[in-house]
Amino acid sequence: HEFLLTLDASQNALTDLPAHFGLPEPPDQFGRPEPSSLSNLRELNLNHNKLASLPAAQCWSELSSLVNLDVGHNVLASLPAGFGANNLPPLVRLDAAHNA
Repeated sequence: HEFLLTLDASQNALTDLPAHFGLPEPPDQFGRPEPSSLSNLRELNLNHNKLASLPAAQCWSELSSLVNLDVGHNVLASLPAGFGANNLPPLVRLDAAHNA
């Protein structure tokens, strides 16, 4: 999973994502922090689902390699508070078209 570069979860009728999506794993048994299992993810396709909201902005900042995020064709009314340039990875493409 730490080498996952592309995740296509489109067209799955997803209604939400885990609140801790993208955040690092809890420390291991020796107290060492575990990196996010999605830290190398470059493309995330969540289009054509039923997402009404996205996880908090701090979850997205942990996806430091993400360049393409597609959340189009869902039922999003807004993006999470703080979801902006300071809390996002270096996105090249964000598609949020055709939402509520």
